[in-house]
Amino acid sequence: MTVLANFNMRLEPDLKAEATNVFNSYGLTMTQALKLFLNEVVQTKKVPLSFDYNAITSETEKLETLKAFNEYLTEHDKLEEVSPESLLAEIKLMASEA
Repeated sequence: MTVLANFNMRLEPDLKAEATNVFNSYGLTMTQALKLFLNEVVQTKKVPLSFDYNAITSETEKLETLKAFNEYLTEHDKLEEVSPESLLAEIKLMASEA
């Protein structure tokens, strides 16, 4: 029989309520979600979070970043303009081949 340990945590009530709502939207309880998190930490030996507040998360943000990068290259290096969509497609292709 497995022996279980208790884990207690103090949270602000608003944080707990908002996190509970998010977990519930995935069909998870707070306990299940935290257990999934801890299992991922143990299995990967990494914290499965991005601490980069500038991390790009959406396709729109990726395209905006690529547009800005393309404008920079075009302006500073006098390169021929390439569409952000084609750059994104090329990146995805390279990632799938890796």
